[in-house]
Amino acid sequence: MELLQAFSVNRTASFEDVLRNQLGALVGCLFFFSSTHVFQRRLKIYVLIGVVCVLGLVCWPAFQALVDEQRAIEQFPVLSDFETCFEQQRWSRPDLLKQINNPVRHGRHAMRIQLTTEHYSGTQLEYFPHDWSGYGRLHFSVFKPDGKPMILYGRLHDQEHRQHGRAYKDRYNREFTVNTGWNDFSISLDEARHAPEGREMNMRKIEGFALFVISQSQPRVLYLDHVYLSK
Repeated sequence: MELLQAFSVNRTASFEDVLRNQLGALVGCLFFFSSTHVFQRRLKIYVLIGVVCVLGLVCWPAFQALVDEQRAIEQFPVLSDFETCFEQQRWSRPDLLKQINNPVRHGRHAMRIQLTTEHYSGTQLEYFPHDWSGYGRLHFSVFKPDGKPMILYGRLHDQEHRQHGRAYKDRYNREFTVNTGWNDFSISLDEARHAPEGREMNMRKIEGFALFVISQSQPRVLYLDHVYLSK
């Protein structure tokens, strides 16, 4: 039933759900094997091995997230330097992201962002330490390989942004002109704090930082590296 959802326009098939379903079926089978019948006892051992293997696959994403969460805490105020294979999971649309080793601005790796022709195309940092109070600037580096002009849009918001309907004027917005090669950008967090209309952004509860382009005529590629805070 889960696989059949791939043929429906209103449903989405999930490999993770298939694994969970199989895990439940295998566990259920364990209760029906006889402990005295030789063949069933041997089969029960094989099913138990299968349970352990599937359980490992099911738990892997959670384990991965826990490991990276601890890594993010240790790295802070570096938010993402893409030196570990788990870091792209901190960003939205991981299916369009890839860790690469050339070009690189800092360290040994950077992140490749595949931009599409959708109206909004890019990625957002979603998993990171949220208390940015005490820091003055947000830095990041972007590499553009082609010679075509590009405007990159940046957005920063706090948790209270949801309570205000995610309005454009309730967050920090900025345009960046990206030239060919590496571009080093920074954002004043004091400016971001005063950006929401009628209130101050809560710098202890930053929720998201997004980089995106609008209505590209053809797919393009950007590279992102060394996203960090400074005093």
